[in-house]
Amino acid sequence: MRELWGALIVALVACGGGRETPTEGRGTAACRIWQDSVCDWAIRCEASFTREACDDQFQGATCRSDDKANACSKQFDGASCQTVPPNCSLDDVADPAPAAKACDALTRLICERSVTCGQFTSEEACMNESKIDCSRSIAFTLDYEECIAGVKQLDCDVLVVPEICDSVIVATAEPSGP
Repeated sequence: MRELWGALIVALVACGGGRETPTEGRGTAACRIWQDSVCDWAIRCEASFTREACDDQFQGATCRSDDKANACSKQFDGASCQTVPPNCSLDDVADPAPAAKACDALTRLICERSVTCGQFTSEEACMNESKIDCSRSIAFTLDYEECIAGVKQLDCDVLVVPEICDSVIVATAEPSGP
């Protein structure tokens, strides 16, 4: 029986079972472990990058697959600081669909509120003026739900989007020109 427990412990450590699953973050347990691994690596390798800034960006990502997240977690845990492990960047691991959907929902909610408060005559007019490109969204921070609640409570006399909403959508960099 002792040999069985020893083999199980070795198997758990070999399979990445040595890292506790963080409670904060979007996505599955495997995705949250990847988020944690990325930020551990970033803090170890980039002195000017704070854990809070890293968590703000990466905890809002939903992963494309547990297999990809698990493989990349292991790569980050053993990676040197020279470059991001191959095929393990935010763009490679994160599923952009949930972030784009969150971006669209936030934009629509802001426009609905703007119409209700008389700032625009239609949601379409608001959407056309806002020109927000949700297609580049890659993650949405853990403050997103607080932002949504704040927008729903906007005072029509002031109608200023809550400051917490300023950076709740994480987007990929715009492609550089030819």
